This record gives sequence, structure tokens and C-alpha cells, in this order.
Amino acid sequence: ERQGLYLGLQGYFITTDRANPYYWTPYWEQRYYLFAKLQRSYPRTFAEAMVRIGRMTAKARDEDAQAYQARKTRAEKEGWWPGDDPDPGWEPIVGASLTLRQKLGRHWDAYGTFSVDALRDYTEHTLQGGLMLHF
Repeated sequence: ERQGLYLGLQGYFITTDRANPYYWTPYWEQRYYLFAKLQRSYPRTFAEAMVRIGRMTAKARDEDAQAYQARKTRAEKEGWWPGDDPDPGWEPIVGASLTLRQKLGRHWDAYGTFSVDALRDYTEHTLQGGLMLHF
């Protein structure tokens, strides 16, 4: 693998079929990042550190959008704040990640990635890991 410092663009499209009762799940979400990453290869080991800055937007589920519109109409008549719009438009995001991969013998690799992204009003943490068999 190549070593060095890289700059690039990254995009994500995320969609969910069903709403989760434990947290807000938009119908779809878009994220676009400008990233910088540093890659290093050593005998039997690979490491990558990345920082990201970008923008994101989401489309609310129809039932969430309809409930907000009804609440907003009532709030305007009664003079109170209806809460945040479920379709907030484009918002800033920042993130970072670290990936490590280690050769285990001739045909196996173990890998792990930890990633954190600061989104609108929450922080998203991702931990991935596994084994790969090379033929």
C-alpha cells in the first residue's frame, strides 16, 4: 500500500427502510466531506489516520414531516415554538478516524477502525473490526 499524505472528497448516501423507536432515523441522509489522511505501511502493519470536515442534510420521513407541519400550524396560532424542523437543511459536520491492519501469518489480516463524527446535535461513534482471508 502507498504511504503518504492525501487530500480528497468523500460522499455518503444513507437510507433506512423503517423508523427506529429509540432514535431519530431519517428516510435518507447525505454527507459530503473534504478529508486529509495520513497512511503509513510497516512490515506486516498498516495504519491510517483521517480528519474530515463537511456538510450534511437529511430528508425526514413523511410521518415526521406531517406531524411537524401540524404542530407548527398549531404553534403559530397559539404562539409557542413547535421545535426543530425535521428537514433542517445543510449543516456542518466534522470527524476523524483511525484504521489499523496487522498481518497474521501468510493469508490472514486483522483490522480495526474507530471513527467519530460530530453531527447536528449528537456525536456518532463507529467501531469496526474483523479478519480477512487472502487467497
